[in-house]
Amino acid sequence: MIKSILISGLILLISGCVAYGPQYKMSLTGVERPENAKARYGAIKISNIKDKDVTKYTFEDDLIYSEWYLSYDSVHFSMKNKTKHSIKLMWDEAVLVDEFGGSQMIMHSGIKYTNRSDSQSPSIIVRGATISDLILPTSNVTFVSGQYGGWQTGRLLSKNASGKTIQILLPIKIENTVNEYIFKFKVKEVLKK
Repeated sequence: MIKSILISGLILLISGCVAYGPQYKMSLTGVERPENAKARYGAIKISNIKDKDVTKYTFEDDLIYSEWYLSYDSVHFSMKNKTKHSIKLMWDEAVLVDEFGGSQMIMHSGIKYTNRSDSQSPSIIVRGATISDLILPTSNVTFVSGQYGGWQTGRLLSKNASGKTIQILLPIKIENTVNEYIFKFKVKEVLKK
């Protein structure tokens, strides 16, 4: 009995170490916006900030301010609405382009794993407000049966992802206009293989 409890605790400890925290050194290399965006939405500002032990990459224009980082299985971000109108993040139209160039359907926090392929309502960011969320490819979510089974998420990137690029298409609707932002990330190093 005690041996079983110790083994279960060890499994939880190991899985906790693997699944959480930044696993990749990366950079935000660019953001594509709609045509004529500079005139309409201002210049792009990309930089990085240190938040405890995590380096986050920031993007800002006249519409939004966002911070990004990659963990083992997902892309984490926060986004502030800098406009005078509500912003809608259009999840059904958002995709992640993986390191191999494949377009992946995504889900975000608050979506049950069993509903990962269903339509997702937009997230609304009221003027001046900030949302924190994550992006997870639905193909990386699987159910494993058996004693230690359950819902599991796989790696966001392969062990050989150094030098590769991923992109996130995140459509942002303001009033009746959808603005497609494509955030491009380059993986400098895979920290935990």
